Amino acid sequence: PTAAITYSYAAPYKNGGTNVTITATFNGAVLDSPTPTIAIAGSGIANVSSANMSKTSTTVYTYTYAVPTGDGTGTVTVGTGTDAAGNVVTSTPTSGATFTVDNTAPTVSGVEIIDGAGKQNNFLNVGDNVSVTVTFSENSTVTGTPQLTLAVGEDNHTADYTSSGSGATTKVFKYTIRAEDNDTNGISIRADALALNGGTIMDLAENNAILTHSVVDNNSSYKVDTTAPSVDNFTLSDTALKAGDNATVTLGFSEAVIEFIASDINLDNATGTLPSMTSSDNRTWSGTFTPTADREVASNTLSLTTSYTDLAGNAGTAETTA
Repeated sequence: PTAAITYSYAAPYKNGGTNVTITATFNGAVLDSPTPTIAIAGSGIANVSSANMSKTSTTVYTYTYAVPTGDGTGTVTVGTGTDAAGNVVTSTPTSGATFTVDNTAPTVSGVEIIDGAGKQNNFLNVGDNVSVTVTFSENSTVTGTPQLTLAVGEDNHTADYTSSGSGATTKVFKYTIRAEDNDTNGISIRADALALNGGTIMDLAENNAILTHSVVDNNSSYKVDTTAPSVDNFTLSDTALKAGDNATVTLGFSEAVIEFIASDINLDNATGTLPSMTSSDNRTWSGTFTPTADREVASNTLSLTTSYTDLAGNAGTAETTA
């Protein structure tokens, strides 16, 4: 006779959990005596050398297995039993011969900021989503909404689990940038910032995960800027120009700007030309204003439009020279 082995619930199994009923279903009737036996050879777990099975019917015998400590694989064999013709049962089952035991809790092997939807020039802005992965040492399931605390500037904000990665090793957490957020050095994550928030993270054997992890330093690829650039100064070096004179236009911003060109300065209230503005740091700009010949104007004022932005895409403010 041969036997197919089944289990009362799916592996992996852990010590201290529910005992496992191992069932041997034979392809024909076996006698009550000698009683069929079961042996379990453990790799990394304790062995069961030989134990009698309990009869359910002439073809079905069971054994209650108390899961041991350790981690590894159990291999089942059967023996001793015979059919009416005296044939001894085949020791190797036709199916279900192995199972796993797992008593080791999953641990955090890495935490990483991986994406910033909407990011520009390494800056995140209002409404952009930052994604962080937490990778565990083994596949693990998640219930509820665990949270990971991010350090954004001087403030702590929680990134919520997104339901991506349950049953796998890597989980994804997301946080949406708010209007008051700013971080010139880049988002960081303090040590042990992962919290269950009423949920669970456990491996397939239901060992609860150990949540401790290392610090994630400031990531300069994920800086945060939600503040619009402003004008610190906007001046003409000479406001009383005569024939042949030029004036230097100086424009200083609160931070580096992009998408700024000389035509962003409106000359509707000035009689002259300003062909270009240059800068070595995109923060302080200068150019040469040349008045139109044969004109007399009591005052010239230059005005700045709002078509420029900072590196994060915040639109700038308007300004006018004195």
